[in-house]
Amino acid sequence: MKKIHDYIHFYRGYWSEGGKCRIKIYREDGRALIVICSQLPDNVNTSVTNMVEYLAAEIIEEHILPTPLVWIEHYPEHEGEIGEYSSVTFSNWQLEEICLGGVWRYRVGSPVWSPLSAEEVGALLPRDLLPSPSLPAWSCSCRKDGWPCSDSWAWSWITSSSLEQDRRLK
Repeated sequence: MKKIHDYIHFYRGYWSEGGKCRIKIYREDGRALIVICSQLPDNVNTSVTNMVEYLAAEIIEEHILPTPLVWIEHYPEHEGEIGEYSSVTFSNWQLEEICLGGVWRYRVGSPVWSPLSAEEVGALLPRDLLPSPSLPAWSCSCRKDGWPCSDSWAWSWITSSSLEQDRRLK
């Protein structure tokens, strides 16, 4: 798994400019791309949760990404609150142009969130690529270092559910 992008993405919220999030994109041959969209603690605009279908469309269009892909929403630990991850699947990947807050922009289909544990995210990405440095200890009997196997059920579940959902919609 190779990280191909890691940057702060600036976006327009519902009514104004000034939204920002961190985008990380990972690629591995033969697998769907993984995009991790992290809410930044200093973002005072519309949250990544409320903008997810617009952010996904922006990132797909900006980087000319193939779909379906794996979209993970990430809220890092901040001021005593625990960090959390969610897999976000979309009803379709078709870019649709709509007017939001007086501005024409693209979005993908309706989102559905499924919580992910840090362990499930760890199964997707190598240890040195994980978004949060404070993930809990792993307990996997498959590897001596305690990290989950690369063929963990988490990868299979996320990838297959995203691909299966996309197939049903065609």
